[in-house]
Amino acid sequence: MVHWPEPVVKDNINLDITAEKLSIINQGDSLEEGTYLIPYRATDSAGNSHTMLSECNVTIQVQGTIVCSTTF
Repeated sequence: MVHWPEPVVKDNINLDITAEKLSIINQGDSLEEGTYLIPYRATDSAGNSHTMLSECNVTIQVQGTIVCSTTF
């Protein structure tokens, strides 16, 4: 399951600014190993916007012991 920190958006004039996720990938989704780009759009109350990307790298980690039997 994937989780990432939500982007923090600011600008130097307008404090009323929001970030909207544009991806169909959601927090808690199960994804295959790989790199995923999660696009967001930041928009202020004047309608100015900027698109940004968050990168999510999914790696598989094996915990514990894996025992394989050998068949002859």
